[in-house]
Amino acid sequence: MKRIYLLVVHALLLGCSSAADPPADTTPQATPVRRQALTAKEVLRRMIAAYQQADAYSDKAEFRLTYRQGGKLLGDTAALSVQCRRPQHLRVQAYHLTMTSNDRVLSARVTDEGTQNLYGQFVRRATPTPFSLDAVYQDEVLFRAVSSGLGRHPVQLELLFSQQPLAEFLKPAILAAATVTESRLGEDVCYVVSLNSDQGLFTFWIGKQSWLLRKLVYPAESVAPDLVALASVTDVVTEAIFADARFDCSGDEARFDLPLPDDVTPVHHFVLPPQPLPSKLFGKTPEFFYFNDMQGRRIDGNALRGRTTALIWYHHHPVCEEYLRQIHAVSRQFEGSQDIAIYAICTEPSSTTDLEVQQYLRDWQVQTVALRDLRAFGRDVFEIQGAPTLVVLDRNGVVQIVETGFNPNIAAELPVVLRKLDAGEDLAESILAQASRDQEEFTRQFTESQKQAFK
Repeated sequence: MKRIYLLVVHALLLGCSSAADPPADTTPQATPVRRQALTAKEVLRRMIAAYQQADAYSDKAEFRLTYRQGGKLLGDTAALSVQCRRPQHLRVQAYHLTMTSNDRVLSARVTDEGTQNLYGQFVRRATPTPFSLDAVYQDEVLFRAVSSGLGRHPVQLELLFSQQPLAEFLKPAILAAATVTESRLGEDVCYVVSLNSDQGLFTFWIGKQSWLLRKLVYPAESVAPDLVALASVTDVVTEAIFADARFDCSGDEARFDLPLPDDVTPVHHFVLPPQPLPSKLFGKTPEFFYFNDMQGRRIDGNALRGRTTALIWYHHHPVCEEYLRQIHAVSRQFEGSQDIAIYAICTEPSSTTDLEVQQYLRDWQVQTVALRDLRAFGRDVFEIQGAPTLVVLDRNGVVQIVETGFNPNIAAELPVVLRKLDAGEDLAESILAQASRDQEEFTRQFTESQKQAFK
């Protein structure tokens, strides 16, 4: 499935390496004040009116994700700032997207190392008149980039420009169950409005005097469902902090015109590149490799031939533990099979003994057969960059599937793959053919978007 490669939240699940240290807590501490008489509808309406009537707005907002895993507090942050002067001067920095507009041109750029900044695409098109979010979001990839972390665009944009801001929260059924309290956030007293929507519990912290949104807590199960689903993870918090929010945007006019670098290709709209294959080995036979079993015996590629074989590289980390528990469930489906084999390939160094490797698996309640990659063939032959990584070989030793990172659905998907290969299907051939078609279509759309770019 095509997807933008910039998902801030889900990037934390792509491997077993430790996440970054949690963001420094510069958020003013909340102090309860008292319950208050205004209804949730009244508070939200007054906040909406303040944003809709404002001639200017600016903040230094950021999105924060924090959680506990293995006894450690971990997390990440991403930019989520908005600067605006009506009617159409705008600057947005959201996740990896920077977008500006003025009375002439709308410009946007995505920073993404994995795709060389979407292959150097730089959006330049005439600013829509009249200015509206619907007109801006006709660029589907731009919308996905600006909303990738939270599954929705920055709420400031909705409050400022939407014709029906926060409509989902103003439904009578949701408002009927909403609560409003007052609490101090740093120096400000805020209305704290909690609403249960279809997506979960949202909590708005709204300045009592300014009607500025100071903080918005999102339902973690909606924003980061894969993270919440991990048994090893607790206390997941997903929130936006609107630092320095104000109904003012004085300063340099140049901020609303994103400079056009020399090393980019102007386009009318972003064209999403096909997701690159995770390996160059699809449809190929790997060079010589071997693993060691728990008795120190070598098992090489030739010994694996004659059976469809799944190899899962892992190391001692909670995410890999969660992944291997799913692999264990798959292994049990094929117990006693002479045609399908599944091996857990441990990447721990030789300083970790075989007994320790076995103990880890017992503690994880995983009985999948374990082998050791003491010579780093995973890195040097299979070009594996992290764990967990799945490689599936057909009975002739040809690489058919490579998948990197945590897959919460692996227990359901892997048996289907193994049975198809056991029946003789060539999945790699289909994957390579589809990749070629995707590249041709991308080239066609990219060329068309170049022709339409603002001159």
